[in-house]
Amino acid sequence: MRLPILIVIWCVVLEDVTARTPKKSIEEFKIALRRFAAYLTYTTINSGTGNMIYSPTSLAEVLGMLEAGARGETKSQIQTAMLLQSADAEWVTNLGNLFRKTGNRVFDLKTPKRQDKALVTMANKMYIQDQFEIIPDYATELEQHYGAEAENLDFSLPSKAAQKINKWVHNKTGGMIQDLVSPDDLNELTRLVLVNGLYFKAKWRTTMKLQGQKTFNGRAGTQQVDFIGEKMKIPLRLSRGVQTVYLDYKSSIGTYMVISVPQDSYAWSQFWNYNNLLNYFGTITTKPAAKAVFLSMPKFELEEAIDMKPIFHSMRIYDMFDTNAANFSGITTGEDLHVSTFKHKAKITVDEYGTRASAATLVSLLARSSQRVHRVTVNKPFVFCIVRDGHILFVGKVADLN
Repeated sequence: MRLPILIVIWCVVLEDVTARTPKKSIEEFKIALRRFAAYLTYTTINSGTGNMIYSPTSLAEVLGMLEAGARGETKSQIQTAMLLQSADAEWVTNLGNLFRKTGNRVFDLKTPKRQDKALVTMANKMYIQDQFEIIPDYATELEQHYGAEAENLDFSLPSKAAQKINKWVHNKTGGMIQDLVSPDDLNELTRLVLVNGLYFKAKWRTTMKLQGQKTFNGRAGTQQVDFIGEKMKIPLRLSRGVQTVYLDYKSSIGTYMVISVPQDSYAWSQFWNYNNLLNYFGTITTKPAAKAVFLSMPKFELEEAIDMKPIFHSMRIYDMFDTNAANFSGITTGEDLHVSTFKHKAKITVDEYGTRASAATLVSLLARSSQRVHRVTVNKPFVFCIVRDGHILFVGKVADLN
């Protein structure tokens, strides 16, 4: 009998720091992640027309933890989906090294001397069924490269196990994510649960003002929502019917939010072409010239939960979910394992002060000025990303603001 390995993921926003990896390797690695982000976004967007929010970087990291224990075709499919060649498998390990450091460099907004810094926390956890033995080298690799702490848990008591896991997630995400795991996700056959918790909070470099309610023309119709905005000098790019602005976070060099607004239905449909996405993720990692802009954007909160199994199937990752084909012999040789559940959840909150978790929208106001002021209006569906030092950390789409 093949026994399931349960993979549980939570992600909001991840801000990374550069680890001690050769510069050339880091740059090549960033390019690989951009390709992965484009592929993942292209696949995800075709699975629905509503709002979307996810972290390609977080997903790449968790796939890296899986790849470390996978063998044969199972391992090959994960590498192929991440657009990594076999010879580049070490890049997945580099990913663990790159982002594991984040948790050691947290800037707490409550600390007086660092109150303007971005707060970023990240943690990985490995829950192992009592009496279940995993290969020591696998546990060591996850602990050394991903900082994943191991803890034994009795999954035959699903309610207690779920409560334990959800409490850990709640604590690691600033209380924003609750009830990630259901007791129905766990049973007596569960052997391993991997959990990734990420939390991001940052202030805008330029604090915005409340502007009252304005109209947002969503896919489901017009909606009246609260807007915020300010006149500021920010990078602006106009290309192929898409307006893109860059919003810096306060005292966070290299960390910013990108907001892109296709101006018509044709530009919107063309935006999601794979090659266009690949080009887009390449261009947003470098900033254009700053220009005077009257910016207006809606305050909003968005929470999305994604079942990654059908999306990974579309990306041709089949074997790890197949009870007969999955090969995780790098985790254990005592039992045959497969992935039974793969969850991804994100929550964002945006207001006039900044971002908690992550997300954003744009609308511009025009006022008197002696210099040319550009109008950027985000009163229609838009795309947002968070970039850190060239990494695409977070991708989202807002079609409606309910």
